[in-house]
Amino acid sequence: MKNITIFVGSENKGLNISIGHVLAEEYLHNVTFIVSNAYAENEVKKKYESANILNFSSIDVSVDENSVMDIALKIEKEYNINISSIMASKRDFGRGYLVNIGKFPVLGRSRWSYKKKMIFVVSEILKWINILDNQDIYIQKWIDRIPLFIANTNNISTFSLVPVKYGDRFMWSDDGYNSSSSFIKAIKDNITNSEFTDNSELSYDFIPEGTTKLLNSKAKYTYRYAFKHAYYLALNEVKKILLRTKDSSGYDYFSWVPTAFNSVYNYKFLRKIGATPSMLENYKIVYFPLHLEPEQSLLNLSPEFGNIAEAIHLISKNLPCNYVLVLKEQPFCYAVRSNSFYKQMLQIGNVYIANSEIDSQEWINASDIVATITGTVGVEAVYSNKPVISFGMHQAINELPSVFQVSNFSEVERSIKNITSGYIGHEVLLLSKISLRNAQLNASFNLEEYKDQIKSSLLSINSAKIIVDRLMSEYGNKFE
Repeated sequence: MKNITIFVGSENKGLNISIGHVLAEEYLHNVTFIVSNAYAENEVKKKYESANILNFSSIDVSVDENSVMDIALKIEKEYNINISSIMASKRDFGRGYLVNIGKFPVLGRSRWSYKKKMIFVVSEILKWINILDNQDIYIQKWIDRIPLFIANTNNISTFSLVPVKYGDRFMWSDDGYNSSSSFIKAIKDNITNSEFTDNSELSYDFIPEGTTKLLNSKAKYTYRYAFKHAYYLALNEVKKILLRTKDSSGYDYFSWVPTAFNSVYNYKFLRKIGATPSMLENYKIVYFPLHLEPEQSLLNLSPEFGNIAEAIHLISKNLPCNYVLVLKEQPFCYAVRSNSFYKQMLQIGNVYIANSEIDSQEWINASDIVATITGTVGVEAVYSNKPVISFGMHQAINELPSVFQVSNFSEVERSIKNITSGYIGHEVLLLSKISLRNAQLNASFNLEEYKDQIKSSLLSINSAKIIVDRLMSEYGNKFE
C-alpha cells in the first residue's frame, strides 16, 4: 500500500476525486486529497464521505521577517529550489515579467514588498514539505513547481494527466513538463525503427485537441457581447463589495471590465490591418502564433524562455531577405494585449501580424517554417511537413529530426541557416510525422468525455477506472 496525495483544484474536481476513490477503494492505497479552501473540502466530503482531506489553507507554519531569509536559504540548498524562479512562475508575484500583455489586470499581491512576497512563497513551500512528508506518489492536474521540487528531492513519484495533443487522447506525464519518459522513448524508438514510403503519409492527419477546440470556439468579438460580458463582470464586483468578500490582495477593483472591450477592439484592428497569405505570396513565411498569457504553458512549462517579444526579435534578425515573420494572436489574448504591442511589432521591417479571421492551419499551410515556444502549433507543423523552431526546452517534439530547439541568437541563426539551405528534406519531414504520430498513439489513451468533465464536480468512476488502469499498466512498479 502506497501513500498517495492528490490535489483537487477548481477544474476536473469530480474526476480527480474519482481517481482518488478508485486508487483507495479498488487498489487499496492510502489516498489524501489536498484542497485549497473550506468550500473545496466540503465538496470532496459530499462526493466521498470517507475521504482523507487536508485543507492547504489550514496548515499552520511560522515565518516572519526576521526568520524568512534564513529559512529561504536553507530551502534553496536542501530542495534545489530557487525562490526567485518560483516567484517568476506566478502571475501575481511575477506580474513584472508579463511585459507582453500590458492590459492584464494587476493583483494587489504584485505590489507587495520583496520580503512580504518571500514570506508568502516560503510559507507555501513549508506547507508542501509538510503535505508530502512520508508520501510515495503525488498527482496533480496543473504543473506546480513547488511540490515538484520537493517530490524530486524526496524521491516521490509525480504524475499529471495531460493531453498528448492528438484529438481526445491523454497520457500520464511523469516529468513535470507535460511530457513523459515513455512518450519520449517511443519517439526515439520510432525515429530509429520507422519504415515508410511516400504513400504512408496519406493517413497521417492531425486531429485537434478536443478541449482546445471547445475553448477557442467560445471566443466572441462583438461589442454587443462585450457590453453583456462587462456588465456581468461589474455586477460580480459590486456583489463582492457589498458582501465584503473582495480580497485586497487579488485583482484590482473592476480591473477585468475594460478587457471585455479591449478584446473586441484588438480583434477588429487586426481584422482591418492584418496580413493574409495571398498578400505575402512573394515571400517565404515563418509562422509564429503568439501564446496564451499568463498561463502555465509559458510560466511553468518553459521557465527558461517565456518572452515572445524576444523570440520575435531573434527570428526577425536572422531571416534571409526573402523571408517574413508572421505573428498570429491567441484568441483569448486580444483582451489583455495592449494595442501598442502590435504597432511596435509592425515597426520591425520583416514582421507582419495575421488578419484575425484567417485560420491558423491556413498559415501553417502557407508557411515554410513554424516557430513556437510550447504551443500545439509545433505538433500541427510536424503533421503538415513543416520544419519547426522550438524555443521550449522541454517539448517532446524536440526529439524529432525536423525540429530545432533553440534558446539564443546563435542557435536561432544556425537553425534558420540549416533550414533555408535545404538541410531538411522530404524524407526527414515524413520520418518526423510518422514517428510523432505513432508515439502519440502508443503512449496515450482515448478519453473523449474529458472535455465534458472540466467544470464538473460529479463523480466519474468509469472514466477514473480507465485513467487509473492506464497509470498502473505503465507505472505499476511505482505502486508496488
